[in-house]
Amino acid sequence: MADTLTCPDCGKDIETTDDLEEGEELTEIATEEGTISPYSDKTGNLFLCGGCKRPLGFERH
Repeated sequence: MADTLTCPDCGKDIETTDDLEEGEELTEIATEEGTISPYSDKTGNLFLCGGCKRPLGFERH
């Protein structure tokens, strides 16, 4: 059995992907001395809490 994720904003228990809402694709970036650059070619889908839409994490590729 997998662990349950709890949204820190609204307290909703996230047990399955049905409890999430898929947001926009997210690109990893690196920051250095005020500049940004893509960290890698990998991108992932951002997942939001299905209750309050708070960003909770992104899918690994």
